[in-house]
Amino acid sequence: MPLEFAAEVNYNEEESWIVTFLVQTKVLLWKNLIVFKRKPSIFLFILLTPVAAGWLLKLILGIGESLREEGRVDFPISDIDYIPKCINKVGYVEGVDEPCLTLGYSFIGPSDKLEDPMYERYHQLMSSVAKSNDFVFGKDVKPISAGKHQYIVDYLREYRNTTGYVVAFCHDHWKETLEYVTLKEDVHEADKPIESREAMQKNQLDWYMPCKFENNDHGEKDMFMYYMVYNMSNSPSNTYTALNT
Repeated sequence: MPLEFAAEVNYNEEESWIVTFLVQTKVLLWKNLIVFKRKPSIFLFILLTPVAAGWLLKLILGIGESLREEGRVDFPISDIDYIPKCINKVGYVEGVDEPCLTLGYSFIGPSDKLEDPMYERYHQLMSSVAKSNDFVFGKDVKPISAGKHQYIVDYLREYRNTTGYVVAFCHDHWKETLEYVTLKEDVHEADKPIESREAMQKNQLDWYMPCKFENNDHGEKDMFMYYMVYNMSNSPSNTYTALNT
């Protein structure tokens, strides 16, 4: 015990516990001050360790909460805007040529009807896009096809250079038929090198890409799956501009 505190210690058994507590606390603080003053690194370690441990526990709790909410997307909703309006082609004749469509959208799904109730969510989304860009829904932004993916291709081929952007939503699944060529097995050219064989056959393979969650019994998960097509001749050049322009 430091000598300067020796006189304050009372060995009288009748001394109150409050006085004893205050004297001992003062002595303990004085001792720690002397020890940590000589070892500042230990003092910083003891001081920062609880802070670091608390931050780590908070991080672990945050990771656990994010895993518990996995599959839910609750990001702030931001409007899709700054879509440039397309310009009619050079020499456009009203009433003769098809006017330019700024943003067309299409559905890849089991129904060929544009107004089928299963596609209502996409109409609502594109209506919001039109509103945020000051476009006329049904004129500047409108649906163009529903059903097979080939219908989108057929539309673009029929109305060449008259569509700025196309958004194709995949509703249920996307089916494509792939063709590939192989050599016939039962031929008399087995001894010939592959490059010189002529007996070939075409094969077809149905390819399906799912566009919805396989297990979503409670309807808690949602998915908007789509791809975009844009006309380079009707879109501004992004050369020497920011990526988000």
